[in-house]
Amino acid sequence: MSENKFSVIFDLLRTEILDGKYVGGKPLPSAPALMRRFGVARATASAALKELKRCGYALSRRGKG
Repeated sequence: MSENKFSVIFDLLRTEILDGKYVGGKPLPSAPALMRRFGVARATASAALKELKRCGYALSRRGKG
């Protein structure tokens, strides 16, 4: 990965969201799943998910994982 790993994860998930891969409340991959997929630390995976939420691409639902 030549780009910052955080940016790669964020951009890929944002693209998948905009392309309709995660519709109708379908959950995004968990931080541990992103850690395995991209070989990153939990902090990096969690930061990408947090940024998606901050930008309005994802929502958190209490008790939904």
